[in-house]
Amino acid sequence: MTNENWAKVEEALKHQFKIVKLKCDDYRVELYLAQVGQFKLSIGVYVNGWFKGEWFKDNNLSEEAIRFFPTHYINRYSAKEKKFWTKYPFGKKYCKEHGIDLNARKEYKGFSWKSFPALKRHFIKNNKSIELIEV
Repeated sequence: MTNENWAKVEEALKHQFKIVKLKCDDYRVELYLAQVGQFKLSIGVYVNGWFKGEWFKDNNLSEEAIRFFPTHYINRYSAKEKKFWTKYPFGKKYCKEHGIDLNARKEYKGFSWKSFPALKRHFIKNNKSIELIEV
C-alpha cells in the first residue's frame, strides 16, 4: 500500500460512519470509528466480517488477534507495592532470593486502536501484503 492510500484510510477514519475495507494477506479487514466512551472514539476492527472473543484467550491467542489487535501491558505491582517491597526489612536482596520480580508485567490484547499511526505500524509489521479495497 502506498503512502497516498494510507492517507486516504486515515482521512476516512476521521468520520464516524465510514468503513474502510482492506485485504491483508488472506484476510478481509474492515476498519471503522467506534464510540468506546461518552466522549471517546477508537478504531474498531472486523476480520473476515467477524469479531470473536475466542481470539483473545490468554493461553491461546489466535492468528487474527496477533495480526490485527494492539498489545497492552499491566504492571504486576503498583508503585506503592514496589516501594513497600524494597524497604526494610525486605529489600531487593530478599526479593531476588524469593523470586519476586518487582518489574513483572502482564500482556493482553486490546479490542480497538486508540491511534492510527500505531495501527499502521502494527499492520505493516505483521502482514506481508496490504491492499486497499474500498474507502
